[in-house]
Amino acid sequence: MSVTVRAATIDDMPSYMDLAAAFVATTPISHIVPFDREGTAAFVEGALDNENMIVLVAEDAGELIGITAAIAYPMYFNPAKLVAQELWWYIKPEARGGVASKLLFQEIEKWGKGKQAEAMFMVALDNDRVETMVKMYGRLGYAPTERVFVKGLN
Repeated sequence: MSVTVRAATIDDMPSYMDLAAAFVATTPISHIVPFDREGTAAFVEGALDNENMIVLVAEDAGELIGITAAIAYPMYFNPAKLVAQELWWYIKPEARGGVASKLLFQEIEKWGKGKQAEAMFMVALDNDRVETMVKMYGRLGYAPTERVFVKGLN
């Protein structure tokens, strides 16, 4: 197995969208906001050219096995300071526990540092993997900062 991480390209979009759909299916909000493949593809394609965003893939033998993206933005209570935030993170179940997560993580943090972000925000979905993610983030030096609550309005 030779896993590599690289910037996503337009040619990745069909496979990227397959993984994005699998990711959204695991999210607690998917019953409120359903996955829109075409809309998501348009968003991701726009992100490819946005200097304040990064879109990455993990690849093994030419197959996409993981995806992530992040955004850098001014912190609302101190707009002179940038922060970076992971937008999504998904590794195929059969590739979990391997090197793909580590490599994606290293790249996304490196990008955040390169943007001179003061902090990186990582998300742990409130699903069956939350405790695994809490442990992983803790090992990597991340601390919990807040919880997000959702209520459908329609």
